[in-house]
Amino acid sequence: MNIFINLTIILLLNILGSCLKNLKTVFLSQNAIKPVYITTFIDSFNCIFLCF
Repeated sequence: MNIFINLTIILLLNILGSCLKNLKTVFLSQNAIKPVYITTFIDSFNCIFLCF
């Protein structure tokens, strides 16, 4: 049962990372630079949690 919880967490972190990458693309296409910095900062924490 514990392995299913871990797999679910990994799946949710991957979904969050994909959403943040799409959001960064939208911000860059609108030339909104400050929100890109914020989403990159949040995405870096997502990467840290996904790697450990």
